[in-house]
Amino acid sequence: GVTVLFLLFLYRQYSLKKSNQILQKAVEEKTQDLQKLNETLEQKIKDEVAKNFEIQEKLFKSEKLASMGEMMGNIAHQWRQPLSVISTAATGIQMQKEHDCLSDKDFNDACKLIDKNAQEIERLGLEFEHFIRTDREKSQFSLNEEIGNFLSLVSGSIKSNDINLIVEKKEDIKIDGYKNELTQCFINIFTNAKDLLQENSTKEENKLIFISTSQIDDKAIIKIKDNAGGIPEEILFKIFEPYITTKYKSQGVGLGLHMTYSLIVDIMNGTIEAKNVNYEYDGKKYIGAEFIITLPLN
Repeated sequence: GVTVLFLLFLYRQYSLKKSNQILQKAVEEKTQDLQKLNETLEQKIKDEVAKNFEIQEKLFKSEKLASMGEMMGNIAHQWRQPLSVISTAATGIQMQKEHDCLSDKDFNDACKLIDKNAQEIERLGLEFEHFIRTDREKSQFSLNEEIGNFLSLVSGSIKSNDINLIVEKKEDIKIDGYKNELTQCFINIFTNAKDLLQENSTKEENKLIFISTSQIDDKAIIKIKDNAGGIPEEILFKIFEPYITTKYKSQGVGLGLHMTYSLIVDIMNGTIEAKNVNYEYDGKKYIGAEFIITLPLN
């Protein structure tokens, strides 16, 4: 009996050892399969990330092209006045010369007026050239100055749409970042607000857009709000997702704010949030959307 029990024990040990060897071999094979799968997945993820980045770049370029079209309209609108002044001044001194009544003072005044307006046209052209540049250059810039450049680009749209744009700048803030991309974000938010103001405002109601800046520690805070009635609550939490639009489908495809989010967060290492606000201005109460951009100074 003892011999039988001993033999059974030996057989059991042999069986366990054999099973362990089979199990270990299976584990090793599965581990190798998992390693190969991980390598394959890593490559697939890299490929998909690269594809997504390429698609996003194309979407950004498409959105910027749309912005450029609107900016061209703004620039053309702004060029009309200085071109008209130049034409009038040139025609005036020509007529005075023909009638032999052109004084030196009138001639000098006309030349100064022509030069002043020619410089204004050149300035607008340089600002538009700066806006359409596709290369990303990091540099230190004045936030107040960049807001001024942005206002120059959209001033034609502000006038043609009867928008009252109020800028509240408490201090000049220096930022080491991407000013061209920041201008693009301003234009995207402004365009969204302008279109909603056109849709929702009555003729009697003022169309308001506010821009304010401040600095908290090493952060620049930029707030942009309107009085267009706010963003519907059902899309407020996903307003920065692609293809989410607050406008009619014929007016937008929902890429402007998504592009703005990507530029602020991914490129400039900042944050952006949107919320609905109730506020009072000139004794009247308004409801609108407010975008808060927070950027590091360095």
